[in-house]
Amino acid sequence: MLPYAITPVQQFAYTKGKNATDIAMVIDAMDLLYSNLFDIFCIISSNSDFTRLALRIRENGIAVYGFGANNPPESLRKTCDKFIYLENSTKIEKNLTSNILGRKTPEELKQDNELIALIKNAIKQKEDELGWA
Repeated sequence: MLPYAITPVQQFAYTKGKNATDIAMVIDAMDLLYSNLFDIFCIISSNSDFTRLALRIRENGIAVYGFGANNPPESLRKTCDKFIYLENSTKIEKNLTSNILGRKTPEELKQDNELIALIKNAIKQKEDELGWA
């Protein structure tokens, strides 16, 4: 986590099979919403449970971008201002894991065709009608 400046958060499962982590994330998202410091939120999930959160954020005039699997629930997809499909989510996880364990040199990155394809795909999905991303 350190190379990416991410602070890990431990969420205990108080009861088996419940959504303790999802609820903790919603509480944190609402705290961020009411800070009035952000003009866009990203929800990285294909879980329809986050539909109401996305809707509530948009009610405050803040854009919501969703990122998730190729078959997200329609309710979540339509609630987001834009939903970006992570077609190769297992490849992304693999790349993230390998990057956490050992960073690649610039030369190695230039040769990583999968990573280049993922970046090109992300730019293509994000670009506007003038081609800007």
